[in-house]
Order: sequence, then C-alpha cells, then structure tokens
Amino acid sequence: DTGEIIKAEDYLKKAFSLASENKYSMFWDIHLPTIAEISIYCIKNGIYAEYAEELIKKYFKQEAAAYIKRSISMSDEVSIKDLSEKTLQMFGIAGNYAFTYAIDIHLFGRFTISVNGITIPDSEWKTKKIKGILKYLLLHKGKLVTRDQLMETFWPDSDKKYAAMSLSAALYTLKKVLLKYGIKNECNTRFIYETSGGLEIKPNNMLFTDVDKFRQLYNDYNNRNNNGMDKKQELELLGRMASIYTGDMLEEETYSDWSHIDREELKTIFLEVSTALALLYIEEKELITAEKLLLRILAQDPYNEEVCFHLINTYILLNQRSRAVKLYSDFEKRLKKEMNIDPDAKLFSALMPDKLPNP
Repeated sequence: DTGEIIKAEDYLKKAFSLASENKYSMFWDIHLPTIAEISIYCIKNGIYAEYAEELIKKYFKQEAAAYIKRSISMSDEVSIKDLSEKTLQMFGIAGNYAFTYAIDIHLFGRFTISVNGITIPDSEWKTKKIKGILKYLLLHKGKLVTRDQLMETFWPDSDKKYAAMSLSAALYTLKKVLLKYGIKNECNTRFIYETSGGLEIKPNNMLFTDVDKFRQLYNDYNNRNNNGMDKKQELELLGRMASIYTGDMLEEETYSDWSHIDREELKTIFLEVSTALALLYIEEKELITAEKLLLRILAQDPYNEEVCFHLINTYILLNQRSRAVKLYSDFEKRLKKEMNIDPDAKLFSALMPDKLPNP
C-alpha cells in the first residue's frame, strides 16, 4: 500500500533526524538484521544516508558500508532483504543474531559503561574492587589476565586463600550486574572469557571504548601525509581527539600503579595533538578558540613552557598585552616556587611586539 509506505518513510525520516542530530548509535534490544535492513533502505533512498552509513560501520566491519553502496549502485532493483542477509553473512558477528548487545566504555575522565545505551549506575557496583576488576580487564583488553595478577593487584596484603575467595565473590557479583543489563556472558554473547589460565575481554565489533577511538585517530594523524590529509581534515581529526579526551584516563584511579603507564602515555598524546590543534587555530586566525584550548592544556600541564609561549603570543595577537604579562608573571612565579627555575628567555621576549615571531 503506497499510503502505508509513505507513512512508514515519514516515521523513519523523523526517527533518523532525531537520532542523527543527537548522534545516537545505541539502541535498546539491538537486532542486527533490523539495523542492517533499515540502514540499507535509508542509504538506497537517500534518507539520512550518511548517518545510516555510520550505523553500518559501527555494527559491522568498516568495509560493509562500501560493499552496500557498491551493491546498490550496480542495480536499482537490488533486494534490501537479500543485501541485508549478505551483509550479515559477510560482516556480521557469527552465530545467532536474535539478540546481541553493544557496550560503550568511557575510560577518559569518569569511568562509565553503557549497555545498549543504558548506563550502569555506580550504585550497582557493591565495592570499588568489583568495578576496579572490570576496569583492569578492559585496560588489558585482548590479553589474558591471570587470577594471581588480579589477587596481587586488588588484595596485595591478604593470604592467597582469602584473596582467591574474595576474587571469586567479586567476579560473581560483576557477572550478575552485567547480566542485569543484558550481557548474558554465554556462547556468542560472551563478554568476559574465563579459562583455567585466567580471564580476558576480547576485542569485538560490539565493544566500543573512547581510548580505542582516540588511539585509532592518533594513528590516522601520524599517517596524515601518506593519506594525503589536507588542513581542514587535520583540523577535524584533531578536534575529534580533543573532544574525546574528557579528562585523564581513569582519573579516579590516579594512585593505582596498574593504570599509571597508560594514563601518562595517553596524556602525552593529548598534549601533543591539542598543541598542534591550537597552532592550527592560530594559523587560521581562530584566536579565541586557540586561547581556550591552550588554557585547557596549561591546566593539564602547568609547567609547559611551549604552551605558555603560544598563549602569550595569542594574547598579543588579540591585543590583550596585560593578560599576556599576567600569564608570564604567574608562570614565572610558579616555576620559581615549585621547581626553583627561571622560565626560558623566549617567553619574556614574546612580550616584546618587535620580537614577536610569526605564529
């Protein structure tokens, strides 16, 4: 019935308009064949096609979107149902598609875990150690973690028998919480793999972490010259990285030795790319945006002379010399008081308009 088709398309347009505007990508009770069919229909009929492609890329392999577009371009009569089934066969998760889940993990800033768009509240975790075990396994995703490692990390002062009992109880509660939110941890829906050798969270295309995305974008950034990336694309990529980094990784685990190395590595990457982004903003005369970003970097790394130098230059370019002078004075006092050193002479020279280097 033509009228029903028009009405259905209208509902679909409204739904995809709302979802694309709010960047929704998690849905309760995910059913992969339905996601595939609806997304393929939208791509074929030009209904928020870019958003539909993003859904395909998120729930299937990256190549799936290209395969679908190529198949549609080859024939206007292509069956959406047949193309959906082929997509599932070629790119979907093996096994039964009747029910699955998508897990979204935020490791930057405050740790959160969401299942099909529903965030598990902190109140569900009975103790910090239960939540800590989950964080530890996620941080070591793709690696087998032995029970001894977990016992030594979370019960270092307990005898082995007590530590083993405590670990078993913590894992039982952890699995119970995950099950409550739809993670059955069995067969093809297994989240935590448990063997005699230990435990492991294996990478899969239904588990998304902000750290993985951040590292992927950083790899793209390092290969920008080989990939022919222009300045606009570089700005966009670096901007995405800066927005993903909402705080130091697992900031609530600041005093935990097991997270220190990864945290510092990611912080170093953030400082590198955000400084590069700020310089691009200065080059593009987006000085207010550059100032905000440089202030953010300086808050993360208060002794960074390079960032202070660029921020002084930015204030000079904004004709705000008094702020530049105050920044230099505060920075000089901080270095002297806390590190007993003087700032590099170039910071003072940046206050002199006639010696101001080109940004």
